[in-house]
Amino acid sequence: MAKEKYPFRMMDDARFMRGVAWALLVFTVLGFVPTYFVPLSDGSFATDEFWMHPHAIAGFAFAAFFIAQPTMVLKGNWKVHRTMGAVVGLAVIAAAITGLGVQFEMFPREGELKGKAVSDAFRTFQLTPLLVGFFIWGVLMRRRPDWHWRLMYASAIAPFGTVIGRYVRMVPEIIDPTMVGQMTSLFYTLTAVVLLVYDFVRYRRLHPASLIGLAVIIVTTVIVLQIGFSDWWQGIAL
Repeated sequence: MAKEKYPFRMMDDARFMRGVAWALLVFTVLGFVPTYFVPLSDGSFATDEFWMHPHAIAGFAFAAFFIAQPTMVLKGNWKVHRTMGAVVGLAVIAAAITGLGVQFEMFPREGELKGKAVSDAFRTFQLTPLLVGFFIWGVLMRRRPDWHWRLMYASAIAPFGTVIGRYVRMVPEIIDPTMVGQMTSLFYTLTAVVLLVYDFVRYRRLHPASLIGLAVIIVTTVIVLQIGFSDWWQGIAL
């Protein structure tokens, strides 16, 4: 039998994806505890934004599914994995809609700096579209497991970069708040690089899906930077 060009080691890949999912969940929880959960529990959290709480619920549900799906693979429970995939699709839609709802509810940011508008542009024109786009592509490639899970990975890691904004709130004197957008995209890029490192360590080659994912992230970063600093977008956001 001819050797596969890109072998698929299912259990190793599922363990890697679940490990990344757990790490990103911990990263998210640590960012949300002092800026959301604690203020919410002591009654000091105040917001007039309709979309804030629905987005938090959708986001954590999505994070839970990110862990659950590779877990079902490890357990060999394919029926639940496929059924849950449809539910994940709904979670993706919910996360995208509520995320954009939170974003546009903030407009116009009167008196804010240009960097804030750039941050808004990254959520609007990169993170949300790639969350949905890579997910749809991953579904279409479900009969090619090696492509399927890598595209789902590229989709799943997209929203987590936005958590950086919560860390910036904790230490604004250390991290420039106007750089949140660029830092968000950098986080997304580095998380995609982690997949390339895994490919090389485990397979001694880089999978095309991993390379395409990283290339799309880099190209959209360049494009969004142009949009974020443009006069028409600044006029909308500020």
